[in-house]
Amino acid sequence: MADHHPQHIHERLIRAAITKSVSEKLGGLSRELGELTKDMGPADTTEARLMLLGMVRTACGEFCTKMKARVEREQHAHREQMEAQAGMDG
Repeated sequence: MADHHPQHIHERLIRAAITKSVSEKLGGLSRELGELTKDMGPADTTEARLMLLGMVRTACGEFCTKMKARVEREQHAHREQMEAQAGMDG
């Protein structure tokens, strides 16, 4: 029943929105790749699709790493700001 907690519902909605957006973008990439590889044989097409998936995985990892670093910097700056404010108030 924990899934009915508002935070869990909110997290599921966020995951669903992210999945939908990423799927739409990757669908576009897949269609473009299909156009580029339409004259290739099946083995080459499969190899190209696998290469694309590897590139997508790498790009997603890089994006997540950059976003995590940004959020951590923001969190650190906020913490310093709160500590400075507490020092002024105290």
